[in-house]
Amino acid sequence: MKSRPGVVLIAEDHPINRQVVQLYLSELGIDCCLVNNGLEAVQAIEKNDYSVVLMDCHMPEMDGFQAAIKIRKNEKLTGRHIPIIAMTAGALKGDRERCLLAGMDEYLCKPVDIEQLKNTLLKWMPGQAPSEQNEQAALPSAELKVAINTTFDVQDLTARFGKSNLRSLLSMFCDQTPSTFQELQQAVEACDKDTLAHAAHALQGVFCIVGNQNISQICQILEQHARENRLDLATVTLIDFEKQFELLLRDVTSELKLITP
Repeated sequence: MKSRPGVVLIAEDHPINRQVVQLYLSELGIDCCLVNNGLEAVQAIEKNDYSVVLMDCHMPEMDGFQAAIKIRKNEKLTGRHIPIIAMTAGALKGDRERCLLAGMDEYLCKPVDIEQLKNTLLKWMPGQAPSEQNEQAALPSAELKVAINTTFDVQDLTARFGKSNLRSLLSMFCDQTPSTFQELQQAVEACDKDTLAHAAHALQGVFCIVGNQNISQICQILEQHARENRLDLATVTLIDFEKQFELLLRDVTSELKLITP
């Protein structure tokens, strides 16, 4: 097994959520490796000795709960305990308890806050704390022209991520979210509650990052409909989602045109 002291493994299937955590770790001076699901996380840990795992709970192939159980089972043979920090959007009833029962050590709600992440890593990475020189290295603010009637807070996002990173994230948002929305539509039409639950959960975290709480809450409702097998309600909720999503996508597209390289 290859030792990777000070390296954090990120297990997250959505590229925007993954990019945000990666940006935060970069600001804290911490190296990371990325995997797309729980199965890849288990395989990576079998080959490398990471300091901490940041584990999304709801992923394809193998979710975070199953991955944590498998990792803990493997550790009975090695005698090692790698800290596993759960990351999940929303507060579905029982998620925190499921994390702890699966053997995870702590629980972070998305969107993950950089200060909360830093404090958590300070706790679980003794002797490998976030770089002091980067601790106060706030992402640079920039004077941006804000789109009229915008559905998200551009100034807040700029303060959090900086102008260059914001452009990258918003571009990724415009490229990635329409296909995930189509996945939602197809899941509802096909009465595929599992795909609907996964897609809605992934989008909830994305809209939290962008700062549109209304759509984020709609995603949580869609996920709940799926878990309760109420796809009749999901059809109605999806109509409201589509209207608000079109407005947000329009405003993000307009804002991107104002952010010069």
